[in-house]
Amino acid sequence: MPYIKAEDRIRLALDYPRTAGELNYLLTLRIKKEFTDKGQSYAVFNDIVAAIELVKIGQASIGLAADLEDIMAMYLFATNDLPALEERMEPPTEEELVILGQRGVSALGAIECAKLEFIRRVVSPYEDAKIVANGDVY
Repeated sequence: MPYIKAEDRIRLALDYPRTAGELNYLLTLRIKKEFTDKGQSYAVFNDIVAAIELVKIGQASIGLAADLEDIMAMYLFATNDLPALEERMEPPTEEELVILGQRGVSALGAIECAKLEFIRRVVSPYEDAKIVANGDVY
């Protein structure tokens, strides 16, 4: 969940996310910026969910999806326990692959939880208001 301590929020302005919770926090900030900048509408919410899904299937290329993928990469390749793989000529060791695999699973969980919290906190209240205004479909 994105609800991390205030001191960790300050540190994240200058540092890589170290935990899935910190990753979720950064993803949530970027998602929030998207609907704050573009406004709250079904089209905007739909595009946000689509961008998240594109990241999950490795198809992020532009806009929000690319930004979310970049944030996830910061977590995947954080240098605190994984040497800079891109600077080396040899392939990753077995131990490094295990770390990357574990982080990959954590990253997928973080982006899915960010999506679910976005739906719960932002989309659902919006839909509830539209049900009252326009009538229910279900």
